[in-house]
Amino acid sequence: MGLNGRRLSAEKVSVQVPINRSDVLHPCDIAEDVAIAYGINNIPFAYPSTSTTGGQLTINKISDLIRQEVAQAGYSECLNFALCSIAEISELINRKNGLDEAVQIGNPKTKEFQVGRTTLLPGLLKSLASNKAQKVIFL
Repeated sequence: MGLNGRRLSAEKVSVQVPINRSDVLHPCDIAEDVAIAYGINNIPFAYPSTSTTGGQLTINKISDLIRQEVAQAGYSECLNFALCSIAEISELINRKNGLDEAVQIGNPKTKEFQVGRTTLLPGLLKSLASNKAQKVIFL
């Protein structure tokens, strides 16, 4: 798995994560790799010493309820990218000061994702243009 580790003490291990392992972000990711290498079925099952309860955050619960009601009213949800091109937030929607409030990416990989979007309008127009053939009523 490419992880280099050394034992610091009886209970501590130092692990060096190589640069090509972008999926390792937290100590639990290292623990997952160790469990996979050891064999998940080889780990004895044990109940945790404390009981906890999990639940959905209030804001997510409210968002899901609103999303469901809006969908039942006949509207469609449109999920757009958070990044867009410089032209999309300035020239193409005729906003001369569109770049004033935008966060620019220092080294963009493509011309389509150069800045953080400042408005939803370009993404909605791109979605509409891409789905013209669909039998959907746009109001």
